[in-house]
Amino acid sequence: MSFVLQICREEFIALHSEPILRNFADYLQSKFAYTSTEIAQMDCEMKRAKALAFNELLKRVPKSGTFDLNEVRNSTYFFS
Repeated sequence: MSFVLQICREEFIALHSEPILRNFADYLQSKFAYTSTEIAQMDCEMKRAKALAFNELLKRVPKSGTFDLNEVRNSTYFFS
């Protein structure tokens, strides 16, 4: 059983070492952000402002914490 738990720890570290939130934000921007052409064609200043604010919101990603993921390897109770 300890072998399986070690694999779970290693996979957790591998998964969470990737920039998951950055990748997700990039995906959301590519799918849902307004283009500069779309914004320029909006007839109302309020709509343009909301579109620009929406685009900025899609770019925001929380800062990474300081936890060292490698500590998971030494955790007695992680995935147990």
